Amino acid sequence: MTSFSSIVWDSDEFAYTGGANGGVYKWGTDRQCDSVVQAHKKGYYVSALALVGGKLYSGGKDKKVVTIDPSSMNVLTSVDTESMPRAIDVMGDSMVVGMRNGTIQVDGRAVMHSHSDGEVWGLDYIEGQGPVTSADDNKVMFWDENKRACTKTVRVSDRKVNAKRGGASTMADNYDSQQSRAVAVHGDKLAIATNDGALVIRSAASADMSDADKIITDSAEWIECMAFNPDGTRLAVGSHDDKVRVYDTSDWSLVGTCKGHSSYICALDWSADGTYIRTNSGDYELLFWTAADCEQDKNGTSNTTST
Repeated sequence: MTSFSSIVWDSDEFAYTGGANGGVYKWGTDRQCDSVVQAHKKGYYVSALALVGGKLYSGGKDKKVVTIDPSSMNVLTSVDTESMPRAIDVMGDSMVVGMRNGTIQVDGRAVMHSHSDGEVWGLDYIEGQGPVTSADDNKVMFWDENKRACTKTVRVSDRKVNAKRGGASTMADNYDSQQSRAVAVHGDKLAIATNDGALVIRSAASADMSDADKIITDSAEWIECMAFNPDGTRLAVGSHDDKVRVYDTSDWSLVGTCKGHSSYICALDWSADGTYIRTNSGDYELLFWTAADCEQDKNGTSNTTST
């Protein structure tokens, strides 16, 4: 006995169901179970079924697609996939598999990648290359705007920490420390803000980015926005604790803290010459700050007209 999450019918009115126990069941026209095959590892449920060209295809949580002869219910072939299959289709000798992690694979070759759990929050842009995105799914993805394809995917963090207070709501099941809320890139510097308020610093050019060069935990709540100044020597970080912190990127020391907002920081940017920071908060307040000392400039609107 098991529960079922997928079903297909053949032209002879036999039904095939994928079980939570990894088995594929064949049901006769008398509504009785005709036979069963353990297509996937026990306990790894069947996540996708397709019946094409007289063959039954089963995808499972064990990251495999199994081909089954529906008449004998024998396994013919088994191929590995990079994530759990959620949809399968076949045309001729070609098989396309849509996976839980947002990848579409054709004959074992990935033709599309995407974010796949919760929401996409972080967005930055590398001139001449394309966007960089981060999301709830523990991924930072680099995109080639000309190829319209993902060129590299790295993890946000291996840390297993939840926010002490606050934290943005999410539909993802992973830790807050693995959910990115903002991302910023300048040259070889990559900054990733997480849902537990940590700031993860890495080398953008590194092939293996599983380990952080530095983790900064000054923020009391989650970080929604941040940006490098034009020459990359400073990073401004806007937090839901109503503060903007500015860091020196040479050693990641804290230069100063902009205090004055009465609500969380939801957007910020730098003036073109890097001397001013402009911030916006959850109560629609727009403030200006002198970057050198992080002091509020009450005449910032007029003082930044040409900068």
